[in-house]
Amino acid sequence: GGVLEGDEYAASQLTSIRDIPARALTWWYTNVVEKSPYNSTPVRLWQWLSHNVIKNDLLKYFAEATDWSKRLTSIMPNSKFTQLGSLIGTLKSEYGLEYAYCWHALTGYW
Repeated sequence: GGVLEGDEYAASQLTSIRDIPARALTWWYTNVVEKSPYNSTPVRLWQWLSHNVIKNDLLKYFAEATDWSKRLTSIMPNSKFTQLGSLIGTLKSEYGLEYAYCWHALTGYW
């Protein structure tokens, strides 16, 4: 997984003349909103837009272009953890380890 930068995502969505507003909003956010002080007019306008006018488009962006919409589907280990299981088994059998805990937050979010 990974994240498409906002302008990359906007460019990938340009399939007609109607999609140009996405590109313009991305430019405006990157070049104006991000550089503005908290509670300034551009920031307040962005907050209003993101909670009202472009809310569904932002949710679509986060679902399609980022890892933020992925959710935990089970507390059981999946195939990515087979090596970890083998390691824990070895530690328990050879070194007497009784309990093993693992916290996975390498990406900084769940």
